[in-house]
Amino acid sequence: MKEPLISICIPTYNGEKYLRDCLLSVVSQTFRNIEIIIVDDCSSDGTITIAEQFMKEDNRIILSRNVKNLGLVGNWNRSLELAKGEWIKFVFQDDLITSNCIQKMFEASEGKYLVVSDRKFIYDEFVPTEIREHYSTNMLTLKKLVRTTTPTLVTSERVSHFATDHISLNFIGEPTAVLFKKNIIEKVGVFNTDLSQICDLEYWLRIATSEGMVYIPEDLISFRIHSSSTTSQNVISGTKFKPRYIDVIILAHEMLYSQHYEHFRACISFSHKQKLKLFIISKMYEAKKAFETNDNVDPDLFDKLFANYPALKEYYHPSVLAKMIFNLTLLKRKLK
Repeated sequence: MKEPLISICIPTYNGEKYLRDCLLSVVSQTFRNIEIIIVDDCSSDGTITIAEQFMKEDNRIILSRNVKNLGLVGNWNRSLELAKGEWIKFVFQDDLITSNCIQKMFEASEGKYLVVSDRKFIYDEFVPTEIREHYSTNMLTLKKLVRTTTPTLVTSERVSHFATDHISLNFIGEPTAVLFKKNIIEKVGVFNTDLSQICDLEYWLRIATSEGMVYIPEDLISFRIHSSSTTSQNVISGTKFKPRYIDVIILAHEMLYSQHYEHFRACISFSHKQKLKLFIISKMYEAKKAFETNDNVDPDLFDKLFANYPALKEYYHPSVLAKMIFNLTLLKRKLK
């Protein structure tokens, strides 16, 4: 039986520091029927030089250079457009995959659209202690939620309950940890460009709360943590307005209202839905307070948010926020 074509997509932007190691791990895959698509988002360092060197030695490598900078999520979606494979495997420019990564993920797929593996973390020398602790101790992972030693199907119902029990926490993993079937795009669309941080989690949930997923409890990838990465900057600052407030509000909105989450809503209870609504209200209140004291935030941010997600407008109403504050005050008194 002929192996299907798998597209390994490597979105790059000023990634010369780690790209060589990344590409070495990719070209050494035991699964041979692959195309390697490097999609560069207007790098100004030596990224292109490294990519072209590898292209000379491996005809499976394709380099695409964006005419203008598309940004993080835009470049992911451009990668999806260029991929010709039956399956898509993202590998980020900082990360590594084991030589049998794709082979094992494909063999474990069992007809499912989404396959996820465990990953280990590589910490650069200058990564602060709080970031190390976040990844090594505080991060919620499938390893903590799914107790297994062999590849296991995690049903859509189970994923849905994980998602409502741990709202906005990425228990599935980064794009490098995932393999997914390209034709799922016809059903769920592409990554949401309104999101700046949890765009990967939202996309995995779109798929897994409908179709389930296969979890492989094995470290098939190495996710690199360095202080200049987008995720690390958001973790260490703790004050980035959009990922801290707007991203999580949009995610909860999609779970409650988007057509892509119909099966999810059928899987969860009324109390879970109420929990999501309370989550939106509390985050909207926090966002409103932060917005009022932050001069660096787009003054039209909420108008744009409501234009794209009109159901959120009711959560922003002063009477709704006032009622929430009153109820929280009563709850605190009862707990004393």
